[in-house]
Amino acid sequence: MQLGTYRLGERLGLGGMAEVFAAECPEHGRVALKCILPSLANDRDFADMFWDEARITSRLEHPNIVRILDYGRIDGKLFMALEFVDGPALARVLRKAARAKQPLDVEAVLGIAVQLLAALDFVHGAKDERGLPLSIVHRDVSPGNVLLSTEGEVKLGDFGIVRSDIVLRRTQPGELKGKIGYMSPEQALGGQLDGRSDLFSVGVVLAELLILRPLLLGKSEMQTLTRTAEVDLTTWRRFNADVPLPIRVLIEKALRKDPAERFASAGEMRQAILDVAHVLGLDTSQEKVRSALARLQMNLADTRPTASDGSGERKLGTLEEQDPKHRVLEGRVLPASGEHELSRPIGAAPRPGEAPIWKMSFDSRSLLRQLAMALRRTRDGLIVLSNDSSSLILELKAGRIIAAHDSTGQAPLGRLLVAQGILGPHELPAAIAESQRKGLRLGEYLVLERRLRESALRRCLAEQISLRLGPWLGAASGHLAVHVPPGESLLRPSDRPSDVEGEPDSLAQLVSVARGALEMAALQSLLAHVQDSVLLPTANADPSTLGLTPPESRALAAALEGGALEGRSVRLVIEGVTRERLAQPKEAAFAVLMGLCGGQVHASGF
Repeated sequence: MQLGTYRLGERLGLGGMAEVFAAECPEHGRVALKCILPSLANDRDFADMFWDEARITSRLEHPNIVRILDYGRIDGKLFMALEFVDGPALARVLRKAARAKQPLDVEAVLGIAVQLLAALDFVHGAKDERGLPLSIVHRDVSPGNVLLSTEGEVKLGDFGIVRSDIVLRRTQPGELKGKIGYMSPEQALGGQLDGRSDLFSVGVVLAELLILRPLLLGKSEMQTLTRTAEVDLTTWRRFNADVPLPIRVLIEKALRKDPAERFASAGEMRQAILDVAHVLGLDTSQEKVRSALARLQMNLADTRPTASDGSGERKLGTLEEQDPKHRVLEGRVLPASGEHELSRPIGAAPRPGEAPIWKMSFDSRSLLRQLAMALRRTRDGLIVLSNDSSSLILELKAGRIIAAHDSTGQAPLGRLLVAQGILGPHELPAAIAESQRKGLRLGEYLVLERRLRESALRRCLAEQISLRLGPWLGAASGHLAVHVPPGESLLRPSDRPSDVEGEPDSLAQLVSVARGALEMAALQSLLAHVQDSVLLPTANADPSTLGLTPPESRALAAALEGGALEGRSVRLVIEGVTRERLAQPKEAAFAVLMGLCGGQVHASGF
């Protein structure tokens, strides 16, 4: 492809805002060309963020910062030509080291830190033409945005969410920008930031390089935010025995909860590292970084040049895992321009131009089956139910429904908290106002302020999902659409994720909602057209994934391979289970229906 004088080659990365290509042009030679996604070209917010990044980066000329060579608009496309860094992102190095259980030398880790802090010292001290400080805070210092050349140079990139006095404040209420797991406590809480916030992020990166484990990882994004706000260093202290004591002390100073107790500046932290290295007799030179990369044997396939779009970042899980696609956190879409970067509220329909990957009409007889099919094949994304009068958005993360956004506004979280006695009626308005002031959702705010346990929040959200989804199971007609992150596709049924941290997956959640929403008359109506169809088991059926009750499980097991009623019709299975007192009639009918929807059994005509 050609864009002006730029001849595009391999695509290096795809983020939530832009895609990056290796490109050639007569003036600059080989570059990394960052192009805003066509679907966002007319979105003013994203375009403004793009121009902000270009304006900021063009002012920052430093050997440890990815240089911007050109930017503008060609044929309606916004582009940015960046210095081509011939080497991997630090995230890729970190992943490979963790997979090989081969930590980088302490000298190489400190060498990376020295160059990274030199870049941040320059960024934080940058001034405009009149000599006035620009007050830049990067806000996104993480392994995916630190690039390493094959010669051992360290380059800081991706200034897409910087905070600076020369750009407008584009973080709106309900938005929290950054990468979960690398934010500072004040960033996670939506507080005021200065350069010391970036130093906390550097501390997280250094700690992970030394122990090869996610530092602040929790069982959920909410728990990770909580661990960040509290600076829970349990993982660090458990696995840092091999780290020299002076380096431990240095990193823990960078990771202090109070910014005033951290290093005063990037320059001060850099000098402290150099002093410790001198005392320990360690070499922090660029050559040490280069040789460390060589020892990891990063061949061309593993060191594919990476542009500063944040691709290659690890996901919450293990450091060995990578997924540069969107993720969803409760109430927000997380685009791949930064791993777990929080960008915009999604309690509304997807943006214009975000076409669904799958859409179909439903009626009262087909909705449950189609919804179950969509849940079985969607890991991360949105499932939208709509009709002429209302809509419901089910938000999925890692195979679970984590939120249900109802256009009618029924069952708001605040009222549920008050109804359960968790929050007093007089406390609710103040809590809502304070959460909005901090740019957090109500539940997030209450958990981070320790006014609500995360387990209690999960129970309330589960009740909210049930109250909002249940009425739709009796909807007469409408449309169902599935939206997944760019570059992602629907799962094969065999790839449907299992339960997450012992909690029910999305299909089991649907079963729970349907159990309370469907009466016997509704079950009989939904099964009427297949009463005389033979109920056949699916290969390798596992009814435990449906979250059935013991009687329901017994009823379905009777129709599975080796069961007493295998090969009988739907009607005969329900009658036989009832006659043998394995389950009540409603339990038997419900088990058969959910087995059909969940793909455990099938019947002609269903």
